[in-house]
Amino acid sequence: MNDKIARPLIYEELGLNPIWKELVRKDAPVNMIAFYQELEHKQCPFLILAITDEADIAGKQKLFKNITNYLSSITDRKNDNFKILSAFDMSLIDLATNPHYILLIADELRCSEEGFGKRYHSSIIIRTKVTLDQMIKTPKKKAVLWEDIQLLFNKLENK
Repeated sequence: MNDKIARPLIYEELGLNPIWKELVRKDAPVNMIAFYQELEHKQCPFLILAITDEADIAGKQKLFKNITNYLSSITDRKNDNFKILSAFDMSLIDLATNPHYILLIADELRCSEEGFGKRYHSSIIIRTKVTLDQMIKTPKKKAVLWEDIQLLFNKLENK
C-alpha cells in the first residue's frame, strides 16, 4: 500500500509524470486580476492598468500602489485610489472619463489589446516592456518601467 502512495509522489518530485498530466497543469485556467487608476496630467486623462494572475497578490498590490503613488505625486490631478478587479473583465472597469492614453502593464500571453481597442477606441495604448511579476523578481527591471512612464509623460506634455 505504501508503494502505491509513494510512487506518484516520487514521479512528481523527479519530474517523471506522464505528459498528459503535465499538459493539464499548464492549461489550467488562471484567475486574472486587474489593478487600475485614473489620473490626469496637462488636462489629459490617462489610465494605468495592470493585469496579472493571482499569485503573490500582496506583493503585486504593494508594487502597483507604489507606482500609482509616484504618478499621483507628479500629475495634476488624481481620481481616487487605485481599484482592484478580482475577476478581470474590461466591461467592469468603470471610468469617469475616456482616457487619452492607457499605460498597460500586462503579460503579452495573458492579455490582448483587442478588448481595449473596442472599448477605448480613442485611447492610445502604451504597453510596458515589463510585468509586475518581472519587477518583483528582478527589481532592476523597474528601470524599464520608468522608461515607459517617461514615454507616456512625453506624449502627455506634447499633446
